[in-house]
Amino acid sequence: MTPGESGGYGAEFDFLRGARLRRPVRIDAAFSDGQPMSNYYPPGQFSGEDKGNETWRLLVIVGLVTLLWIAWPLIFPSQKPPATPDAGARSDAPVAADSGAGPASSQPASLAATQPESAPASRPAEQFVEMHSTQVAARLSTWGAALVDFKLSDYVDELKRQKDRLPPPVDLVPAKGASEHSFTVRATAGTFPLAFDAAYRIVESNEQRVVMQHDTGRGVLVTRTFKFEGQNHNRFEVETAFENQTDQPHSVVLQMAVTGREREGERSEGGFFAPPLDQMSWMCRTDSLHQQLSLKHETDETLPGPVAWAGIDRHYFLAAMVPRTGQTQSCAVRRQAERGLLVAIDYAPLELPPRQSVTLLTSGYFGPKQLGMLRELQAHVEEAINFGWFGVLARPMLWLLVWFFGFVKNYGLAIILLTIVVKAVLYPVTQKSFESAERMKKLQPLIKELQQKYKADKLMLSQKQMELFKQHHVSPLGGCLPMLLQMPIWIALYRTLYSAVELYQQPFIAGWIDNLAIRDPTYVMPIAVGVVMVVQQLLTPTPADQPAMKYMMWSMPIVFTLFMLSLPSGLALYIFVNSLLSIAQQFYIRRKFAAKP
Repeated sequence: MTPGESGGYGAEFDFLRGARLRRPVRIDAAFSDGQPMSNYYPPGQFSGEDKGNETWRLLVIVGLVTLLWIAWPLIFPSQKPPATPDAGARSDAPVAADSGAGPASSQPASLAATQPESAPASRPAEQFVEMHSTQVAARLSTWGAALVDFKLSDYVDELKRQKDRLPPPVDLVPAKGASEHSFTVRATAGTFPLAFDAAYRIVESNEQRVVMQHDTGRGVLVTRTFKFEGQNHNRFEVETAFENQTDQPHSVVLQMAVTGREREGERSEGGFFAPPLDQMSWMCRTDSLHQQLSLKHETDETLPGPVAWAGIDRHYFLAAMVPRTGQTQSCAVRRQAERGLLVAIDYAPLELPPRQSVTLLTSGYFGPKQLGMLRELQAHVEEAINFGWFGVLARPMLWLLVWFFGFVKNYGLAIILLTIVVKAVLYPVTQKSFESAERMKKLQPLIKELQQKYKADKLMLSQKQMELFKQHHVSPLGGCLPMLLQMPIWIALYRTLYSAVELYQQPFIAGWIDNLAIRDPTYVMPIAVGVVMVVQQLLTPTPADQPAMKYMMWSMPIVFTLFMLSLPSGLALYIFVNSLLSIAQQFYIRRKFAAKP
């Protein structure tokens, strides 16, 4: 059979032609007629002229990834929720009994209201009690004895910052009607009615305490007491007392709930490499499970078991209920109309003996997810802060940043100090790596001699190069080691910026970087990162016989610049400062080696 026939040697060597041979093979010996290989293939086919193919493959891959990164938002645009009229919106003025209450069809069957409270004509007008502190502006309504506003004065709504010159503060209870009041209680079954929007009357009101009462009409008096602690009012206690004023026993099955609403444009926030910073989700912690899901999961959920805490998460903020007394049975999550969300704790049946009272105590926390404040609740609420797999690095980094902030009063400067500390810790390793790279540069003439001498025997060339590297204490991967060591630090810092409210909306330079947790809107920092990385690559020698590594290292500044366009500016600041310190270290090593004979 001749080489040109079907299934002959030509087809067989078409397969070998694209393969990288790991050891020398006598190709000519495979031909029965003893003719040289050049008679069957063009000159240079097996001479190594195609070793640049790997470089082109790498460049094509980098190009495709970059193109995908740019085109993704255009191909798969974020779905914005449809605009809906504020039918449930209301003012502080007294309104009718059915104002703010959604239609019956909008309420899930499992959360359907119990018996109606009273005729609309006899329903009292809604009243409000305002609670103010240096950090919180809260408002309670007599409809449900519940929260209707809970604004955090120290934080502004990031979604509205881009539209409004004076954006409003973050509001953890953006209620538009009585059905969206938060920290409400109702009866799902029992011998007396109690609705989420039951009409209460104000009994007592001062800066630290609000008491409201509701008569069920069945001989049971419900008293809700809100006790605000400390100066910031983020943490409070809620007592819900049931007084049986009859000679007959009563029983009730209760449900306590917090509510939230997805804001317009919330899902389209963020970028390809930066997820939304303030997207609503629900959380529930039972004895055996801690679960969190965003509003994108459209199904209702019920988690059985004793509940440690439950609430609504706003990424950097949390509205949580922590039951202190009473037997809990499950955690229920229900979707509401107009992208609303209700998270409830279901209690076991509560027995009310004649002429006796039973009180349920619940702790509330509405505020930023600061680790120390959440730990004070002693119910595993700190699990709401998710640092991911790199939490072992993120937590000490956050501690260091907060400690530095205590001195410099600027988290941008704190990140710079953190960079210096990390660089000092890794200095011995990076020093050896840079020295190895400089030795590699001096070995280039010897490497070229070996390439000329063993150009026909790739295996022997590889062995001789490794012997040369070992003799001069050189690592071929020495130039990549500093970046590899920094990668876990970068990821941990990203998780810290993404999860720690301490860094949220913290400025570096006013008017330029006003929030270290989001991207640089001017793109100055990402471009600066790319420039210093190019300079760093100019100072890092690469093996002459490894063009793929050379092109990979030169593509890194482009890839990192594209990444930094949507990643937090605090992370870009860290990489920029770290690259500057690495350049200074490389200049020092070059002068050190230049002084040696």
